[in-house]
Amino acid sequence: MQEVDSVIPVPIFKVDKNLEILGCTKEATEWFGQPKTLLQIIDEGSQDKILQMLHPSKAKNSFEINIIDKLGELSLVDCHVGWRGELHAELLILKKDPTITRVSAHLNKLQSRLQATDIELLKEKEKAEAVLEENNRLSAPFIQVTNELALIPIFGEIDTEKSEMISELIIQNAYDAIATKLIIDFTAISRIDRDGLKGFNKLFRSLEMLGKQVTVTGVGPRHAKTLHELGIPLDIQFLPSLQKAIMRLTS
Repeated sequence: MQEVDSVIPVPIFKVDKNLEILGCTKEATEWFGQPKTLLQIIDEGSQDKILQMLHPSKAKNSFEINIIDKLGELSLVDCHVGWRGELHAELLILKKDPTITRVSAHLNKLQSRLQATDIELLKEKEKAEAVLEENNRLSAPFIQVTNELALIPIFGEIDTEKSEMISELIIQNAYDAIATKLIIDFTAISRIDRDGLKGFNKLFRSLEMLGKQVTVTGVGPRHAKTLHELGIPLDIQFLPSLQKAIMRLTS
């Protein structure tokens, strides 16, 4: 292998377009021994990159790769290439400052951890949404009593958001069901605010538009006052208890 003269004491390789080593500086020999081809000292993960970047079509180029010295140690280096026509190129290799390498490695680890954290957060978000959806479904189960009659008991605390979610669920179930008579029971509602009642008022109107006969049971005094102020559709029937509603609608 021909020794390449250089006034600068740095590793320089002279290679052809097939990456065969034609010569190198003394510093290159001291660091890498006497490889026959450049690929012998390039880490496997960087070989595709060197094939792409070290090409006669790129007359002058700079890039970084992982390289293996004669002791088998891996180093991140900066490469600077200059081609002399298509005959051969001179490749200057400079080892990166250890501090920069450590910072770069640390940043890569942080990025990997952040990506893993994002995936975990996404999984937790999906779990939370599934639990919320199941909770809403259980808060307003659609129970087919007879072919004509269905019961929808409402459970728990109802705010604006939950009222909207429950309403969407009830409307879809009512649309899919063959029952034409629906009992919506408020008995098990622990608390409902004014905006939540507004949502149910819209629900009643939507069910009417689907051609359903709606009966509401279990309404407390405060709920009754607010519902009256909101202007309940005239065709909605209110009864004091679920038992009376079932007896009347199934007789």
